[in-house]
Amino acid sequence: MTKTDIQKIIKEKVYQTPFIDTHEHLCEEKTRLENADDCWFDILQPYLGDDLISAGLSKDDFEKVWS
Repeated sequence: MTKTDIQKIIKEKVYQTPFIDTHEHLCEEKTRLENADDCWFDILQPYLGDDLISAGLSKDDFEKVWS
């Protein structure tokens, strides 16, 4: 089986897969509008925090960043 064959199989499987939930972590629009100054924090915090910890940020420094 060639690389092209494998790519074709993967492409077919991806296109056959139904996507029901794109799983966004966004707050309700009303809440977002009421707290517009925190919007980027709400979007980035779950991911950025994990990235910083994975990169070696200490628990104490993590608490300082997000408090």
